[in-house]
Amino acid sequence: MNMSEKNQMSRTPIPLQDGRPAFVDATTGRPLAEKPEEMTHLRGNRLVPKQHPRIRFRGMLDSLTAEILCVQQEAFSAGEQALTEHLQEMLEYVRGILGAEVKETALGEICLEGMTGEQLRHASHHIRETAGIDHRIPDYSMGRRALELNRLRTKIRETELAAAEAFADPLKGCTRGDIVQGLNRLSSYAYILSCREAAAQMGIEQALPEEKTAAGHGACGSRLITEKEAAVMLAALPEEVRKIHLDSGAIITPSARDIFLRGRVEVIADE
Repeated sequence: MNMSEKNQMSRTPIPLQDGRPAFVDATTGRPLAEKPEEMTHLRGNRLVPKQHPRIRFRGMLDSLTAEILCVQQEAFSAGEQALTEHLQEMLEYVRGILGAEVKETALGEICLEGMTGEQLRHASHHIRETAGIDHRIPDYSMGRRALELNRLRTKIRETELAAAEAFADPLKGCTRGDIVQGLNRLSSYAYILSCREAAAQMGIEQALPEEKTAAGHGACGSRLITEKEAAVMLAALPEEVRKIHLDSGAIITPSARDIFLRGRVEVIADE
């Protein structure tokens, strides 16, 4: 598959009746001779008003995708390879959300930098362990990249609220909890990225080479590391962070520049 084919949107075929598209009002089931301008496709030939909550949600996903791409392009132009790749993971997950919504299929488990949804939640709640700084109110001194990522976080939260509205059922409650939760964890990740950049602005940075972990170990692609690797990574942490549960060891994420102290060590002895 070439790049042009990869970037093309898939389309759901429209049923035909007497050689003409057979449209249906998705709310009433009423057949329509043609597609009214004030209506759009929910899926296939099922039409809804353009102000339908699910259509508004899709619009929010579209805006979120545009926001991610803008930040990603800035990172790429600045030579920030790791951040560019992290944003690509986010972009692909958002596109997965759109696909799951349109096709009305289940959304897969989120996995960013090898972290599961619960790991992302934990990391965002324990940001000192994650990024070496405390939770802080955003301000200009955080630096441009951190503020761009914080803005991205707010766009994700707005999209999450749109999803909660789109899938709210008076009798069943939220019918797409997977999508709402996925967006919530995605906003946690944007917060983590923003805090990392703020820490870097303050001179708190784990300047380690990018390294991908082997897939298949752990809940979401983590791997065992050697004692020597663990020692090097721990030494790169700020002193105040290194002191936190130091005797418990560390688990490294796929980016290799981010270390999470988990309360236990997963290392293998050097040969």
